Amino acid sequence: MSSSLESQLEAAGALEGVRAMLRTQVLQAMTSQQREAPPKMPEDVYVMNELVREFLVYYGYSETASVLQLESGIATQRMPRQVLSQEVNVSETETTRQLPLLQIMLQILRRTT
Repeated sequence: MSSSLESQLEAAGALEGVRAMLRTQVLQAMTSQQREAPPKMPEDVYVMNELVREFLVYYGYSETASVLQLESGIATQRMPRQVLSQEVNVSETETTRQLPLLQIMLQILRRTT
């Protein structure tokens, strides 16, 4: 690939997207070969993984969220927001529905300290 074409793709962010997609595909291939069920994780860890996934998806880190899902073994179907907010004891309002719960929790912690 010529260096000018590579520079253009890099500047447009396309090259990094391709690299991320390739990493995800490699991880999926490796994971499917192992065929072992992931170990049962504690409920707290499952909830934390869901909070992180919600944050990643909200901010457009879909490839990273896919890797998290593969590595952690959490279900493909995301935990419903209402259930997740109850798990972390965050009351849903019009304001809190606008942001990921992890970010809301950080805002709450900053206000109380």
